[in-house]
Amino acid sequence: MLVGAYGHIDHAVHDALRKADDGAPEHWVNSEAFRFVKENTPPTARIAAYHPLITGLYADRKCMRWRYTWDSKEIWEEFMRFEVDYLLYNSQLGASDTSLHQLIRERPGAIREVWQNSRNILYEIKRDNQ
Repeated sequence: MLVGAYGHIDHAVHDALRKADDGAPEHWVNSEAFRFVKENTPPTARIAAYHPLITGLYADRKCMRWRYTWDSKEIWEEFMRFEVDYLLYNSQLGASDTSLHQLIRERPGAIREVWQNSRNILYEIKRDNQ
């Protein structure tokens, strides 16, 4: 009986680690996004991302994380204040971020999709098109 209990724990740990790997920066869909940002945006570009330290490290760009708020206008104001050029959206991390989804819907001329893969979308932020 003890062996079965430990077997169950090992299986649960294995599943958790496998799922964590899917969200890891080394996972191919995330690496692909970082590589695209690095190769296709100006070196001076500022990126808004869920994990700015990881994105900044792998994409070699200045990054920031917006403050969590229910008001999409506050997110836009932060993007303007910090002169954000791009938003790297990760669907695995941002599925419940309703204010960010609202912001993207509200400003179709100012937030334009430029690239995507199965998990990430890169949006260009047009600050002059408010």
